[in-house]
Amino acid sequence: MATQPGKHLAAKPMGGPGPGSGGRRAGPRKKMDPAPEKITVYLQANSRATMSSSPAPQRLSASLELPFYQVTLYKAPFVLRGRNPRALSAEEVTETCELLLAAAAQHRCPYWLLDGRANAEHQPVELHEWMREEYFPRVRAVLGQQLQVAFLVKPAVWHGLRERGYEAPQDWASFALHAGWFTEELPALAWLQRQQTARPPAGSL
Repeated sequence: MATQPGKHLAAKPMGGPGPGSGGRRAGPRKKMDPAPEKITVYLQANSRATMSSSPAPQRLSASLELPFYQVTLYKAPFVLRGRNPRALSAEEVTETCELLLAAAAQHRCPYWLLDGRANAEHQPVELHEWMREEYFPRVRAVLGQQLQVAFLVKPAVWHGLRERGYEAPQDWASFALHAGWFTEELPALAWLQRQQTARPPAGSL
């Protein structure tokens, strides 16, 4: 991700937008069966992705991949899960954001579980500003409703959230985004299921 010349890059914890942007205070994955077929598709900027289909009704529905990121759509619960096996650069994070949006738009899914525990603890301020001011509002416009995101982060990141202005790490919201930060998957999935009960999705599989 390009930065402005001469601008100092302060750092913030990776895993969501920074505080002070109009927000308010507001769970293990089974091994997947081999998919019967694979269809290669292409996303923006010639990013290559692989879509897999599986007959299992409660497991894998579709998967989109970059070399460093995988997005998987589950039917039950109706959730998009994003995961990276290694730390990502700011430029790679922006690519994963577009991949997530493409999958969410295709399946009309506003419920995301983003596992960023492999990420570095800090990313450039400009990346967080782009996500908060440009990306998340664009996602809301595409989906037609507020995005619900459960971020999985390292314990050290979670414990530092209050110090950085997040008064309620499991209930932070702005017009475009309602987010919660977690260190374990089961509580994160439970949180997403509660959001689905309160806010039924605009579309379905």
